[in-house]
Amino acid sequence: MNPTGDYTVHFADPDIFFQWQDVLQVVVPRASAYATTSNSDAFGPGESLTTCPICLSPPAVPRMTKCGHVFCFPCILHYLSLSDDLKWARCPICFDSVNAKQLKSVKWFEGSTLATEGFDNHHSGGSASCSLHGPLQMAPRTGTFMTVRLMQRPQITTLALPRSQTWPSDLLPPHQTPFHFLPDVYTFAKFMLATPQYLIADLSKDLDMLSVERRSMMAANDELSIVYIDAAEVKLRHQIAKAAALESPQLTRTIDRARKDYEDLRRRYAHNTTRSERVDVEPTGLDEAPDAFLATQHLSSFTNDQPLGSSLPVNSDMATQPIRSSQSTSNRNHRRRNLNPPPPSTQTYYYYQAGFRSAYLPTSSRHQDFILPLQRIRLIS
Repeated sequence: MNPTGDYTVHFADPDIFFQWQDVLQVVVPRASAYATTSNSDAFGPGESLTTCPICLSPPAVPRMTKCGHVFCFPCILHYLSLSDDLKWARCPICFDSVNAKQLKSVKWFEGSTLATEGFDNHHSGGSASCSLHGPLQMAPRTGTFMTVRLMQRPQITTLALPRSQTWPSDLLPPHQTPFHFLPDVYTFAKFMLATPQYLIADLSKDLDMLSVERRSMMAANDELSIVYIDAAEVKLRHQIAKAAALESPQLTRTIDRARKDYEDLRRRYAHNTTRSERVDVEPTGLDEAPDAFLATQHLSSFTNDQPLGSSLPVNSDMATQPIRSSQSTSNRNHRRRNLNPPPPSTQTYYYYQAGFRSAYLPTSSRHQDFILPLQRIRLIS
């Protein structure tokens, strides 16, 4: 999302649509889409479900229309140029209106590649087309293990992230859109803020992919395709200039502060972990204490007025009466305190999720002691 926008309203109502001009890139999980296909075994090792509907090849520099379909950037520009109306055309899939200005960058994401440690946030994928064998190898198979994370979503927000040292914490406020580089945000968040450096790096990769595509078209003497590759390159350079224009002193300070807070939390977590391990390893030294010293410590608990073995006479009638009165008073106070019901507690929802697929399990925040660690689930047919 555009880092200069305010998206607080989307944390309260997930049904509110985003402004399309605020969307800068769409992250598409390929392995998750392949895994949900009911008849995925019918495809061979050389076939892929991620293809351009126009050229039927893996999308080169993929772009998504507002209706949600993905095309090659040169292919969709060629299709739009054939329309009678130069401003818009109908989508070849759903016949919705398509405009060249509404095309959004697409980045493929392998949904099975998850971060399994507390502070690891590795993500793979690229905006250009990848190998055909990538999604087929990453798709879960029967009998293999799939790593899932325990997700936590507070009741007052739609942001759900895996429970870790950073969530919930002050680093990730529940009503503030996180940046993409924060832990677990890129993998699990529904929307996130982009940085200008991130956008420029991805658009530069698109330029490199267009150069490769141009060389292949020149080898095939396809001059018509080269024309639209050049047109796509011009638009990419214009988008790079717009991404660079997002730089501002205020945005730079916000990004630097988020990175600094993240690094401070990482160092504090590593220091606490090292200190706890050191305390567990170091001996207490209590077993090596002399017996004479322990004996003096035992005898020091007795006072001089009450020697060892002495006892005081206790009147049973006098002792039981105060006890009974105190018990009755405590019972009356206990009944008075229960007249008003306790205030309602904030409910938190927990569920397991692997990539973009999840199993929903709501629980109350009162049962936080029963949170389970990272689990491995075996897929059985």
